[in-house]
Amino acid sequence: MIYFLLKSAILLSVLYGCFFVLLSRETFHRFNRGVLLAILVSSLVLPAWQITLDRSRLVPEWVLHPDDTRITETEYDMAEAQARTPGSTEERHRPYMAPDNREYIGHASSKPFPWDAVLYTLYFLGIAWHLFSVLRQILAFRHDVRHGIKTRDKYDNTIIIRGGNFAPYSFFRYIVISAKDYEDSRHPILTHEQAHIRLGHSWDILLLETVCTIQWFNPLVWMLARDLRAVHEYEADKAVLDLGIDATRYQQLLVIKAFGTRLQSVTNSLSHGSLKDRIIMMKKTKSSGLLMLKGLFLPLFMGLAVVAFAKP
Repeated sequence: MIYFLLKSAILLSVLYGCFFVLLSRETFHRFNRGVLLAILVSSLVLPAWQITLDRSRLVPEWVLHPDDTRITETEYDMAEAQARTPGSTEERHRPYMAPDNREYIGHASSKPFPWDAVLYTLYFLGIAWHLFSVLRQILAFRHDVRHGIKTRDKYDNTIIIRGGNFAPYSFFRYIVISAKDYEDSRHPILTHEQAHIRLGHSWDILLLETVCTIQWFNPLVWMLARDLRAVHEYEADKAVLDLGIDATRYQQLLVIKAFGTRLQSVTNSLSHGSLKDRIIMMKKTKSSGLLMLKGLFLPLFMGLAVVAFAKP
């Protein structure tokens, strides 16, 4: 398993590094989202998918016929078996160790330190810590659903209205919003969260949390998680502005909500992501579609990874 983890972490790090350098500042958010999801899937699938490469069988020089032609494979196997039979030259020249000596040496040697057991213990403790964090957030979401006032929007999403001061968020077809936000800023906030639901961002989060659980030790997986959530917010922000909501008032709302007291990584929150980056991205000129060609690094490195992980 340790080899799978190392290969998975290396592959994710290389692919994400290319994304960060080439694509992270471009405005085609849907394309960037697809690239990040492909990196996550590749880090799980490619290290476990091992192809086999054929390798020609070499015959030593000493097994040639007098006419200097190579013998058949069957003749080679027979010659190899005969060379290892008792009494052959190879057998007679093998060093001999008495059973008693072998037993004595085996007992005298000290056992090496169990580094593998220590590493596995630390790894599974990290997994337990991350799963506990995710479970705690899911329980907090469940508490909000059970103790809030429920209503439905025109898209049949369930809206949970609760007291308190917190940033609104969504998870699958649920939107949790404070009573004050529901009264004062219902339209832009619900439009933002409805975009998260319509675009299926919660499924992305489930995949992301799976990879984060497996690769919690890899700092680049947390950077990828930050960028994927930022892309989610860019997509939702664009959906709000495309409906004609005033950009200045919406950006003011983001500033206010940035100081919300609750952030949940397993949900889609209005205050997720760098506020400065989100406002810059709203004002940024749309990137040329030709720049998507930089995404060709993904299939190129995926193909190299398949060859690198191949078994001869």
